[in-house]
Amino acid sequence: MDIIDSSTYGYADALNENDMIDNSEVWSETRSTLVLGTFLNAGQFNGQGWKYLGFRMKSQNDYNYGWINVYVSEHNDTLKIGEYAYNEIANSQLLAGQTE
Repeated sequence: MDIIDSSTYGYADALNENDMIDNSEVWSETRSTLVLGTFLNAGQFNGQGWKYLGFRMKSQNDYNYGWINVYVSEHNDTLKIGEYAYNEIANSQLLAGQTE
C-alpha cells in the first residue's frame, strides 16, 4: 500500500474532506514508514484533529484509491482511526470522505 506523501521527510499528507485522491498525487512508493505527528510538531496531521490519509493498493498493473479518517490530538498523545473507504473500480479517483 502507498500513502500520499508530497514531503521530502516522510510526512504523510493530511487531506481535507473532498480532496481528490488519484494518480496525480505524490505517492510513498519507496518509504517503509511515514509520520503523522510527533512531539516536535512535525507532520501534517500534528494536532489537526480529524483529517484524511489517502492511500492506494496495487492489484497487478492497476490501483484502487482510498482514504482513512485519522484523528491526531492537539498534543499528539491520542491517535484514533475512524472510517475508511476505497474505490472498487480500478484506476478510478475518489474524494476524501466519499462513501458512494
